[in-house]
Amino acid sequence: MIRAFSKRIQQLQHGFQPGKSTETQLLEVYHDILDKLTNGQEVDVIHLDLSKAFDKVAHRLLLSKLQLLGISGPVLLWFSSYLSDRYQRVVVDGISSDWFPVPSGVPQGSILGPLLFLVFINDMSCSITHGSKLGLFADDSKLYRSIVSDRCASLLQADLDNSKTWCDNNGMSFSTNKCKVPHMSKRTSRQREKHTYHLDGQTLDSPPDTKGLGVTVTTPLSWKTHIEEICAKYNKVLGLVKRVCGRDIVNVSTKKMIHTALVRPIVEYVSSAWSPYTAKHRGLIENIQRRATKFILNYPDRKTSYTARLKTLSLLPLEFRREVHDLVILYKIRYKNDNKVDTTQ
Repeated sequence: MIRAFSKRIQQLQHGFQPGKSTETQLLEVYHDILDKLTNGQEVDVIHLDLSKAFDKVAHRLLLSKLQLLGISGPVLLWFSSYLSDRYQRVVVDGISSDWFPVPSGVPQGSILGPLLFLVFINDMSCSITHGSKLGLFADDSKLYRSIVSDRCASLLQADLDNSKTWCDNNGMSFSTNKCKVPHMSKRTSRQREKHTYHLDGQTLDSPPDTKGLGVTVTTPLSWKTHIEEICAKYNKVLGLVKRVCGRDIVNVSTKKMIHTALVRPIVEYVSSAWSPYTAKHRGLIENIQRRATKFILNYPDRKTSYTARLKTLSLLPLEFRREVHDLVILYKIRYKNDNKVDTTQ
């Protein structure tokens, strides 16, 4: 059923879709933005945040949207039964509240919950009628367009207003304080003109760094801040692991497993989007695994080279792992291959 529904979901939706992920959404959006920046254009990106999106899905509207997608007869009646007569309560220290009806929201934790949410917001893109582009991962959305004149900014504002109208018509709302507008440009801050955008009567903030889907990007489309942040987080988590292990856990296989499962993924999440191109940042990332190998091998002789430690642990340099991952992503995009490729070794 999920694959059958996927064919009816907008292609720009990357959430809970076969062969798609946060990584494919980031690659698609930022590749498009980079093309525009390379051609000397500036791009305004509005990061939109839906407030409690999964909890606000109105069952009545959801059923009507299922019907518009061609769901009818017994299947539609089954969905109606699945969503109706739902109740919830809160239990604290064995004391429970009264039962309250749940007239909205998709059943979270269920297989159908994400799918039903995608159906509900599937027509959100139809509200974008002035040529702006929309990138989606579930409820995370980016509305953007190149800005070559004041009229372009006005059209982007018009599409933002249309998105707000869609929310009003569907019982949704934006968290205005969490909506940000990075102005992407290769020009200096003095050279570029920054336009302001408004939502619910408030002027949206335009910070130099913006985080979306766990990745921090700066306005010149640089990943410097993100790389420094994940390296700092890696060191923090590695330090925590060292303290927890202490002198009790000395088994090399156990420590290697902890590192590859809990620590290393921090610096490999969606790496194809931000992979460093400067020697400084490549070295910064690689150095943290250098220290980790010493910890895993219980701090061997300082004369033991990094290459030798990797060979002993059957690990690859992080730079090489990123190159392999890039090739895997490229293959999947080129051939639309949904099969998973194991790159955990």
